[in-house]
Amino acid sequence: MEDFIKVGDRVRHNMSGAVATVSRVRTAFFDKAEGYVPVFRLDFGHSQKGPFQIEMNGKEFRRGALTLL
Repeated sequence: MEDFIKVGDRVRHNMSGAVATVSRVRTAFFDKAEGYVPVFRLDFGHSQKGPFQIEMNGKEFRRGALTLL
């Protein structure tokens, strides 16, 4: 059974290894094959650069990119 992530949970972003708090959960349309999927807005508490030097703080990620702590 998949772990459910909710607002306030601590998660690790898999590619960067950075730890963040989930600040928002919503459903977004991804594509025709997958339809609507949950996305999670992350708050790192500071400016956080990702693996490609793009700002990640306040961005939304799909469940596959996160590990529940």
